[in-house]
Amino acid sequence: IVEDKPEVKKAGGVYYTPTYIVDYIVEQTVGKLLEGKTPKQAANLHILDPACGSGSFLIAAYQKLLDWHQKWYLEDGPEKHANGKNPAVYQSMGSAWLLTTGERKRILLANIFGVDIDSQAVEVTKLSLLLKVLEGETQESVRKQLSLTLGSGRVLPDLDANIQCGNSLIGPDFYDGRQQIMNFDEEEMYRVNAFDWKKSFPTILADSDPGFDAVIGNPPYIRIQAMREYASPEVEYFNKNYRSACKGNYDIYVVFLEKGLSLLNDKGRFGYIVPSKFLTTDYGESIREILNRSNFVDHVVDFGHSIVFEGISTYTCLIFLNKDRVQKSDVCYLATHPDNLNVSEQMIYIPSVSLNSDSWIFTNYIGSNLLYKLNLNSKSMLEITTNISRGSSTGCDDVFCVLSYSENQVRSTAGEIFEIEPDLLRVPLYATDFNRYQFTPKDTERIIFPYEADDDGFSLIDEKVLQIKYPLGYRYLKANQSKLLERKGFKSWYAYSAARNLSIHETADMLVPLLASRGQFAPFLSDNSKYCVMASAGFSISTGKAKSTYHINPLYLLGLLNSKLLFWNLSLLSNKFRGGWITCTKQYVGRLPIKMPDMNDIVEISKHDSVVALVERMLNLHKQLPNTAPTTRTVIQRQIENTDNQIDQLVYKLYDLTPEEIALVEQGTK
Repeated sequence: IVEDKPEVKKAGGVYYTPTYIVDYIVEQTVGKLLEGKTPKQAANLHILDPACGSGSFLIAAYQKLLDWHQKWYLEDGPEKHANGKNPAVYQSMGSAWLLTTGERKRILLANIFGVDIDSQAVEVTKLSLLLKVLEGETQESVRKQLSLTLGSGRVLPDLDANIQCGNSLIGPDFYDGRQQIMNFDEEEMYRVNAFDWKKSFPTILADSDPGFDAVIGNPPYIRIQAMREYASPEVEYFNKNYRSACKGNYDIYVVFLEKGLSLLNDKGRFGYIVPSKFLTTDYGESIREILNRSNFVDHVVDFGHSIVFEGISTYTCLIFLNKDRVQKSDVCYLATHPDNLNVSEQMIYIPSVSLNSDSWIFTNYIGSNLLYKLNLNSKSMLEITTNISRGSSTGCDDVFCVLSYSENQVRSTAGEIFEIEPDLLRVPLYATDFNRYQFTPKDTERIIFPYEADDDGFSLIDEKVLQIKYPLGYRYLKANQSKLLERKGFKSWYAYSAARNLSIHETADMLVPLLASRGQFAPFLSDNSKYCVMASAGFSISTGKAKSTYHINPLYLLGLLNSKLLFWNLSLLSNKFRGGWITCTKQYVGRLPIKMPDMNDIVEISKHDSVVALVERMLNLHKQLPNTAPTTRTVIQRQIENTDNQIDQLVYKLYDLTPEEIALVEQGTK
């Protein structure tokens, strides 16, 4: 119970945050608020954890207050505070000056507040705080202190008004316009557990001086898709009552960010540890706008791909807000490994005006200027390309995907051999079938492709047509119908669960995987109709618009996208994972700046053609690599590295980079 490990609640488990993270958050919020104050002034500070769990953030905040008060009394002269009806300190048998139990109780009741939806967690928090009141006390010292207060009074305080049970995100208006509360079943009543903040904390949230002085904690991380399955009324409430919940498949922690900010008073401070995804994702757009709308962002600590929670790959950051920021100023950003949390040399200062609803990209002034330069005379990928499209999901690869056995036969995953018409089969493409400048599909697997081209692109083959035209394939699918019916989200029993962009993939020029640790764009310059791009492969890119409107060769784009410069840009935009891997989704790749050559200018045409020639050389070298002797392979590999470097240098010239900017990119892509 008293172990100092703050909880983070996730769907599927409970994980613990290192104590030094909690201490840093407390120091940057409670510690800052205590600066220059007296105990009398500190008595008016109200500290809240709105998702307190087992109370570790509140325990750390309480400990900070105890240490601060004891130090203040010692420096002010402890004898002055050891007398009277309610002494603050007393001298122990070892002559040390300690806070009295009465003073520890007063601090707890005056300063510490928490809410959690879990009633058991609330009781654990109360007990942990009460044990902290008595920490270091003996029966004799407690008896002595009670005698100083006229021999009467409770040793332990009642915390019912401080630590309360309820749903921090849902108010009593949840039931407005719904059926009468009596019609809700008991399970739903306990699950929703609507909480009235003003009635629960009437003095703190009074109209005259509303709000807490500090909001701290580690809110739950639960994707809203999961909540829709078991708590759809709550999700509906979030969507209607929170701006942060108005876009996409958000995570509930962004709602806690918005709620926590709303509970602060005009001079309050805020500190959370949350996933860093909201810094760049589409669903984080609304909360980014809210957080910086009034210049509240004080500083951010981004742990990048370092792991904070033991046993779970959740990539986190610390976000600190200060409602007392009176003017626009720099935002401090600390890019750090958790072990270097207090290393000030890692701090980067960014103009706060650069933070808005767009992705928050943290880099130094050289990097900021470079990003501005890259976008100044460029067009985004989405502006010049036709489509950046995700692959398909069958929902049951065990049935749809089979192994090639012979010309007319396939083998199922269970080892059974079937005959299926070759015209009903395609080669599935996965992320392992292509790499940087390489398209090397395996020819060992087939996927049943029950779709046909029509005027609208592709449509599912009618079941009767399928049965007549492809009787062998239909027989195989029919034999597995019961397994296919177990899927979710399909429109017809033999259709893919998500047949995405089938016609678009037919005209694609490039492929990019979902995850990459460097530029991983590959050519898709073959008979596309032989293949089916799978969701696990990533995305295809069609450059028809670039070819027809701007007269750009797709290989020019391939060279730029695989360059260090654009990967550096992509890594700033995208989600980061352990080992330096990032996501290459449409929302990030689509924003990459492409330098558009003037095809009426002979110099610009020459630059375009030089990139194309180098990429053609790169593709040819990669084709030679697999079938050469080891000594020749080494020579070719060196030529590949040299060509790669030439492309990078040419791209630097295209975008007119300075030596300092080149050094920044080179360092950032190591």
